[in-house]
Amino acid sequence: MSSFLNSKRWKTTFLISAGGGIEYYDFAIFAIFAVSIGQSFFPSESQAVSLISAFAVFASGYLARPIGGFIFSHLGDRYGRKKSFSLSISIMAISTLLMAFVPTHAQIGISATLIFLCLRIIQGIALGGEIPGAITYVVETVRSRPSLATGIVFAFFSIGIIFANGTNAILMEIIPITYFHSVAWRIAFIFGSVLGIAIFILRRKLEETPSFLSQENRIEKLPLFALLREHPRNVLAGTLIVASIASITSMLFLFMVTYLKLIPNYSLKNIAFFTIIPLMILPFSCTFWGFICDYLPRKKVFGLILLLNILTAYWLYNSLISHNAALLPYFIMVFYTSIMAGLYPVVLAQMFPTHVRFSGTATCYNISYAIFGGLSPMIATYFIESHGDYLAPAWIIIITCLLSLLGLAIAKSPQHENHL
Repeated sequence: MSSFLNSKRWKTTFLISAGGGIEYYDFAIFAIFAVSIGQSFFPSESQAVSLISAFAVFASGYLARPIGGFIFSHLGDRYGRKKSFSLSISIMAISTLLMAFVPTHAQIGISATLIFLCLRIIQGIALGGEIPGAITYVVETVRSRPSLATGIVFAFFSIGIIFANGTNAILMEIIPITYFHSVAWRIAFIFGSVLGIAIFILRRKLEETPSFLSQENRIEKLPLFALLREHPRNVLAGTLIVASIASITSMLFLFMVTYLKLIPNYSLKNIAFFTIIPLMILPFSCTFWGFICDYLPRKKVFGLILLLNILTAYWLYNSLISHNAALLPYFIMVFYTSIMAGLYPVVLAQMFPTHVRFSGTATCYNISYAIFGGLSPMIATYFIESHGDYLAPAWIIIITCLLSLLGLAIAKSPQHENHL
């Protein structure tokens, strides 16, 4: 325990975690302000068409993440984890800032939509390197307590989502409704970019991980090819393992504000209150359960949590639809998510040896988030608007939890540095 609780490692974990938190803030802001963004760049007589178009662009950021994963994991496995971090956070901050100043469709026509889409893709590419890099870095740096370290990382991710929801709530109070849809999301994007630039400056003092420094004689020229040649089964298994947390993050946190706006009789203030309060416990819960998970059999506990999520998802969304005490199942699923945060990142990182760990983590994480995280809001919105199926988010969570159980079942036990 003492090997973790020294000021240098606390500082390192904070800087890695804070960058990921800011990037989650930027992605959450897009989902929260999807209605406003849809009106600005995808004008239509049908709100459903406008909203689905906005979530299609939201999905494009996720679909771009594998590209970022390939680029930044190549840099991370060849030249070191530290260099990839500085580049990813700077690209994220700049693209977010530029998005805040793109003219609307009404001002410059289709050019506005295309520019906004391109910046969204660039934003997704940056995030594709940031999150897997954070997982790889802390697991290799805090080797005695990897679940605690990843729990703290995901605590900051949740703080980023809380800031996004809090920003939304504050802006709703101070900006008149007449200007809200045209101004609020731009202010929120500017705030995120400023935070990103600050973290970039602070991260320049990070050191390389001990694991990377100890295996410089095993550096691959093309880490991705080595990964696919040596570990194809675990790439598939890892992608399935991440599917559940990708859909849960997207449905439970990023999509929830928009989802509640689609259900009759939820006011904007009620939505803000409902989505922020359960999130407030997540940073503390992630850290606490990260501490506990270092003493638990990670795969078995993860499998149990997946089964509990399957049982709870229907309860949650059925309660939301009926306006019937939905805070209880929401708190329960937030609780499950906090336990998962200390489990699956370590399970995923330990499936691959050091010379391809960044590539393995990034490939599984980004492909899964592109498919199951990025497309989920658009698919859920389609089924809600076209078929009136307000339980669509529950079915998405249930299906992806089953896929993660399959991933755990087919994962091959590593024959290398299992505990780093």
